[in-house]
Amino acid sequence: MGQGRRVFDQPLTNHEWIQFQLADMMAYIETMRSIVYDAALHIDRKYDDYYALASIAKLTSVLLGMDVIRRAVQLTGAYGVWSNSKLNRIYRDAKLMEIGEGTNEVQRMVIYKWLSRYLG
Repeated sequence: MGQGRRVFDQPLTNHEWIQFQLADMMAYIETMRSIVYDAALHIDRKYDDYYALASIAKLTSVLLGMDVIRRAVQLTGAYGVWSNSKLNRIYRDAKLMEIGEGTNEVQRMVIYKWLSRYLG
């Protein structure tokens, strides 16, 4: 997706929609990174709520990560769905994260159990 691809006689990245997609993807990646680092800090410092923060990190990373890879596949068109493409492999790996190490629903149950302590 470099400056080489052109659409309507302009580099692909000159189009506002493409710029917005890339900006959103970067924001999601940085959000995931921050949440994972926060959860790791809670684990390292042996805080009582480490398990909830770990579940929040996993759930958020799966949800945002799937959106990032979906957008990447969409931006690359046919290449993104080609069975031998790197994006196709990343998409399959990300999809496995929804069910591996506890499904999203399990993560939500853990988070709610922790949250319910504060709801009264």
